[in-house]
Amino acid sequence: MGSWEPFSNGVATLLEGLIPLGIALMVTYRSRAWRAISGAATGVMALAVLVAASRGAWVALLAAILLGLASRRKQVFIVLILAALAGFVALGGYLLLVENAALQSIPLIGPLLYQLFARPDRLEVYQGSLRLIQDFPFSGIGQGNVFAMIYSQYVLLIRHAFLTYSHNLYLTIWLEHGLLGIIGVCGLAVALARLVIRGSRKKAGDFSLFQGAWVGAVAILIHGLFDARQYVDLWAMWPLFLLLGLAVATASIKDEKKTGGTLYSRRWAWAALLLVIGLGATWRPLAAMAWSNWGAIRQIKAELIADLPQDTREAHLRASVAGYNRALKLNLNNRTANLRLGNLAVTAGRYDEGIAHLETVWRASPEDPTACKALGLAYAWEGRIDEAAELLRNTKDIVAELNTWGGWHRSEGRRQVAANAYRTSLALEPDQPQVQESLSKLEDK
Repeated sequence: MGSWEPFSNGVATLLEGLIPLGIALMVTYRSRAWRAISGAATGVMALAVLVAASRGAWVALLAAILLGLASRRKQVFIVLILAALAGFVALGGYLLLVENAALQSIPLIGPLLYQLFARPDRLEVYQGSLRLIQDFPFSGIGQGNVFAMIYSQYVLLIRHAFLTYSHNLYLTIWLEHGLLGIIGVCGLAVALARLVIRGSRKKAGDFSLFQGAWVGAVAILIHGLFDARQYVDLWAMWPLFLLLGLAVATASIKDEKKTGGTLYSRRWAWAALLLVIGLGATWRPLAAMAWSNWGAIRQIKAELIADLPQDTREAHLRASVAGYNRALKLNLNNRTANLRLGNLAVTAGRYDEGIAHLETVWRASPEDPTACKALGLAYAWEGRIDEAAELLRNTKDIVAELNTWGGWHRSEGRRQVAANAYRTSLALEPDQPQVQESLSKLEDK
């Protein structure tokens, strides 16, 4: 029987939230014996997190403890939270929405961000996960070990598993639980922040059990920006809920006068009115997203479920195409519908039709790696070698991939497509004697 060896980042995720709680217990206990026991336990946990070498856990703990110290002054605490949120939105928007964002070019915090996000190319994984969310914005892709193949086939456009999860707690929740899931976890974070702001403290400098609980929960939520081990090691998830429950149980909320009910009602009425107006103004793109989401679900059923009867598989594929076409009737520029229809047409050998869809996606977002690769491969199969090479030049490991495609197309009897794959490979990397030999054999026949 093999022994169980937990992964170091999973251990750090399990323990990081319990360290502030241990400090709180050490301060709160009146008995010296219990203080010594809690201090020893906290020291062991801190040593374990240190040895685990989880940079995300270290940063999360430091940030959460600083927030705990700032909470002694409520006004400073609120300003710090607002500043942190503004910085996170600005930085997150730059890193996730700008393709090829340069981490090390960011002043002061660039080197730290590089250490957090560059292992293993996590920023690229986050960006790819966001593109996958665009395909499944409402439903997500579902729970279980489904991320690897869906991410590989529809984001990386390769047919073998690459990564098992998105390395970000919030992206993982959105992907596995859909729109309601991400709304739920964000609502949980907002409720915790409101609880902390409203919660009374006994006196300045008192590190109460309430503070230890919420600081620990915040550490876990901050670490979720850099990793999502809770979804790989389920045993690392329970401290979050323990700490949230303990924070609610130990909070002492000051009674508020029940005034201004009419004002609050008016605010909710205005919020509802603005929501209705927003939905009315954007219903066509939202409806298109819903239909493309439906189509994407049916497509992964058709293409990724093993041992599916052929007639069922074909029915799913027809339904997916119908969903994409309905999405395009509502929004001609819908990314998911154009990308998926384009790839399906190229796979079926209808290159002109596929290229038309893929060019629509590429023109809307020329820096989108998935769109560039899909269009580049379509150009390659059709024989537009120079255009294909230009689009594929910055794609990782594309030369080896083109050579693999060439061998596969040749085995399937598509000699012209195989030759075009080899020609594109040689256009990117001319010094390949074996590929030149394979191409010569195809051309001689």
